[in-house]
Amino acid sequence: MADVSVTTDIKAPPEQVWAVLANPARWGDWVDLHQGFAGEAPTEFFPGGSFVQRVRVLNVPADIRWTIVGLQEPVRLEFEGTGPMGIALRAEYRVEDRGGSSTVTGHMEFKGAAVMMVGAQLESEVGTSLRTSLNNLKTRVEA
Repeated sequence: MADVSVTTDIKAPPEQVWAVLANPARWGDWVDLHQGFAGEAPTEFFPGGSFVQRVRVLNVPADIRWTIVGLQEPVRLEFEGTGPMGIALRAEYRVEDRGGSSTVTGHMEFKGAAVMMVGAQLESEVGTSLRTSLNNLKTRVEA
């Protein structure tokens, strides 16, 4: 299993953070691994909704089939998905109100036999990408 968590503070209330974080049309602006959507792009996220996201991880393009398994506006957005070679994924974003500002945590988990071979490298690359993503989110929200 590979597991990565990253946290950043954003000088904006949770509702302002959520307007960017939970808007699929804005993912290209801040999600570092995001290469687009395969098929029909989602226009909004809702519990039980699903979509296919194109990503590039370890310099390899991949499609991930996500299902939204948790959504509490403007606090939590959680996905479970499957990727190539039977890899199971979980991604979660949490937004904590800090009285006019927000603390955002991004968390990703990867499970499966293929992960065993590249776990440390995957954690390193996804950790860097998740840090870049949250910094991008901060820049977009605070602009």
